[in-house]
Amino acid sequence: MKRRTLLQTSLGIASLWPARHLLADVPSARLADVAAKTLIGTTTSLRGNDLRDLAMSLHGELLLPDEPRYDNARRVWNGMYDKRPAVIARCASVADAMRVVDFARAHQLLTAVRAGGHSVSGKSTCDGGLVIDVSPMQGVRVDPSRRIARVEGGALLQHLDRETSAFGLVTTAGTVSHTGAARSAGGLVALGVASD
Repeated sequence: MKRRTLLQTSLGIASLWPARHLLADVPSARLADVAAKTLIGTTTSLRGNDLRDLAMSLHGELLLPDEPRYDNARRVWNGMYDKRPAVIARCASVADAMRVVDFARAHQLLTAVRAGGHSVSGKSTCDGGLVIDVSPMQGVRVDPSRRIARVEGGALLQHLDRETSAFGLVTTAGTVSHTGAARSAGGLVALGVASD
């Protein structure tokens, strides 16, 4: 096999990798329709083809209730909320989140957004709807001269602390390392100089 052919084949496989698990056990890449709740509490049917198209467009992954990773992905910090969404979209980028929001809007789906999954009141999950899970998006960019940090939706305070401490900076966003930084600080964090 020529190097160029191998590279093209590898890139093609890599581009399908995120959705591979969703389509691996489905003959001819066909998915069954999935019942989901709408914003007004009625039930709608999400066509398998639409779900497949969404999965193929994501760098992250789309999980349905029969997926092996679904149960772990649906759990949130507060165990009192044991909800079962119809679909979980684990976004790996802003583009993924935008696609999933468009999908939710187009289908008028009941939607919850999970960042750190630390919502005391259970707002980061829902029964029968769509969970937009941005917890894989954990990037933190620090601008030491302006003393600000930009955090992605799934970043936790431990990620923020790790990145800011390299510059001798701290924040008052919170002290519990597994709390979502974006939830605590709104995505833009003001930083102060650390002192002994």
